[in-house]
Amino acid sequence: MDTLVEDDICILNHEKAHRRDTVTPVSIYSGDESVASHFALVTAYEDIKKRLKDSEKENSFLKKRVRFLEEKNKDNSESLKVLNEQLQSKEVELLQLRTEVETQQVIRNLNPPSSNWEVEKLSCDLKIHGLEQELELMREECNNLKTELQKAKQTDPSQEDNLQSRDLQRLSISSDNMQNAYWELKREMSNLHLVTQVQAELLRKLKTPTAIKKGKNGSQQCAITQRSLIRTPQCWPPTLERPAS
Repeated sequence: MDTLVEDDICILNHEKAHRRDTVTPVSIYSGDESVASHFALVTAYEDIKKRLKDSEKENSFLKKRVRFLEEKNKDNSESLKVLNEQLQSKEVELLQLRTEVETQQVIRNLNPPSSNWEVEKLSCDLKIHGLEQELELMREECNNLKTELQKAKQTDPSQEDNLQSRDLQRLSISSDNMQNAYWELKREMSNLHLVTQVQAELLRKLKTPTAIKKGKNGSQQCAITQRSLIRTPQCWPPTLERPAS
């Protein structure tokens, strides 16, 4: 717009200079030249006004365009900020998922599948139940033998010693076998119970934020604990004596 104004001023100056240069002594054509010069000035002035209006319109349009672009830039900045926040939240979620996956992997490495534990526990329970039934049968047989001994004492005292020693020997052998099997199974169940407690404690520790860093040490401690539990002799109940091997 400044260039246009300068061009218009140059035109006016040029017209003025041309009028000064063309001043001649008054002649019969001076009136016509004055009218022509005035007409040229009016034409130039109208042209300048038109150019100024066009420049103002263009300037107004450019200002509107600048405001639109500024608002659009502001919206883009806000959208970019929102996208950055969403990206950060997604990265945090991804990190949490990776942590959970690694934790689950450590837990699976430390723990055998729960179905194996359940099957093994059920099998041990069935063995204990079977041994208890056999023990009951042995008690009934022992009572029957005592009854037979009492009858033998009353009928034939000479055969009492032989019958008693034979029955006692058979009863002792059977009782020893039953007690050995029972104590072995009870010791195995005790070891399994202690190992389960140790692994449950490790699982509780793994739920803390520092569990992943200590997972490797925990697995080593778990293996050491299991070996120590297998090698450690168990305490026998005070009511029964451990049978001699």
